[in-house]
Amino acid sequence: MKLPTSSGRLLLLLALLSAAARWLTRVHRIYGWDSVHYLLAQDRYDLLAHQPHPPGSYYYVLLARAARLLTGDPHTSLLLVSSLLGGLIVWVLFHLARDLWDCEEAGWVAAVLGATSPLFWFYGSVGLNYGPAGTLSALVALGCVRACRTHTAAQGLLIAGAALGVLGGFRPTDVVFLAPAYLGALLCARRNGVPRAKQLLGSAIVVALTAGWLVPNLLNTGGLAGYLNTLRSQEHLLSRSSVLLAGWPALQDAAFTHQRSLESLLGAGWLLVLAAGVQAFRRSGVRMFRHSGVQVFRCSGVQVFERLGVRARTHPLPVLGFLIVAPAFLFYLLGHFNSPGYALSYGGFLAAVGAGVGAGVLRQRKRGLLLILTCVAFGNMAAFFFGWPGANRWGQRSLSAVELRDHDRYYQVLEGYLQRNYPPGSVRLLSSWTSTDGLRITQALLPEYASDIAQAVDHVPELPPLFSSLHWLRLMTPAQIRGEGRTVLAIYRTREDPAYHESLFPQQWEKVPFGSGYLIYRLRK
Repeated sequence: MKLPTSSGRLLLLLALLSAAARWLTRVHRIYGWDSVHYLLAQDRYDLLAHQPHPPGSYYYVLLARAARLLTGDPHTSLLLVSSLLGGLIVWVLFHLARDLWDCEEAGWVAAVLGATSPLFWFYGSVGLNYGPAGTLSALVALGCVRACRTHTAAQGLLIAGAALGVLGGFRPTDVVFLAPAYLGALLCARRNGVPRAKQLLGSAIVVALTAGWLVPNLLNTGGLAGYLNTLRSQEHLLSRSSVLLAGWPALQDAAFTHQRSLESLLGAGWLLVLAAGVQAFRRSGVRMFRHSGVQVFRCSGVQVFERLGVRARTHPLPVLGFLIVAPAFLFYLLGHFNSPGYALSYGGFLAAVGAGVGAGVLRQRKRGLLLILTCVAFGNMAAFFFGWPGANRWGQRSLSAVELRDHDRYYQVLEGYLQRNYPPGSVRLLSSWTSTDGLRITQALLPEYASDIAQAVDHVPELPPLFSSLHWLRLMTPAQIRGEGRTVLAIYRTREDPAYHESLFPQQWEKVPFGSGYLIYRLRK
């Protein structure tokens, strides 16, 4: 079903405005450990040197190189890619929610969420691949939904296959997570009568596009054995974050990151979801689970429940939603989850689901549609530009423009302070383990001091050969750092930094202000 011309133009305008907004709020200094590697990979793609880190992002780097022809700068090219695909998510979420619920109001709610929610906006303003991969993941979900509907099955299968193949060139792990959903869509398309030739075409597209990024990665690492070795070299990263290895503390950290991600995913849109729930309960009471609109019907042989309050066609929402969300969600909860950006693997689908639930309120009050959507948009914009209500520098602010501005300002002021007071080679600068202020990002932002920047650890672990050969990886014990006799400074910006440094040098730090209200730790001699 095509949009009316006026609605299509409005959707295009919203997508363009979203891309422009992400560009205007972009971070100016490199943000995130991985961003350094994507920047370097534009000059030399080398997985063994972590340019980028395994398992690779071949298509993403190629797209950044193409953008560099316009920007002339590798970091700006990453930001341009994030902004453009951050605008495209608006178009994808509109069609995903509309097709999922057969409800145009749901599409508009999803489009507004895609344009303004802090999670989507933030990752459209930094030079990382989470936002672009999130757009492709949502496109895979859109293709799967259409593959499970009779009149769009063939088209949906091709969309899902193409998006899945390209996605692997951005984040190969997301292909593993979404492969079950694609297989389910393939089965659904077969039951909907899609000709075998088109089924084979969809699968061939997946294989061809996957080969397009996998073969270069294999050649880059010396073959299949070499590529698998680069993947195995990452296993030690799970030791700190895996619930199976680190226990309850790791689960608490992962649960907090999930909570932060889901709050930022819908933002003010959660009020719509809450209003829909209250409305449904008031209308039907406890009986709603027995009588009011809860109907069982079939789609491709799968029994599902019809949504309350929103007209919908038959489609496998519970099963499809489980296949899209559960693999990534469970892995990040139990295995490795240190960035809210990981939630974008399934965030687009969840936003579409939330939009459909919220649309139940809008369908009862069509005259207030524009007003309600405007309130949601401004609520999300306020959360992004000013941080969460009640948050401060040490509070939950990491998915906001406040964080981006603070990141830029902190390192700008710190660079000036170091240049005025400490010539390169006279000071050892320590970073914590956080991704935004970790070893790699600090080295990139302070290149004059890069050779003197290290990460302190209680003991230097036995690293895989691949990591041991990385020239920039400098792990030093407290005794080694003390033994050099140099002035030692430590980054003091995020809430994790003080606890990390204090655990290694208890009661040995003094806080030193260096301008604009910022602090740095200095080790007492």
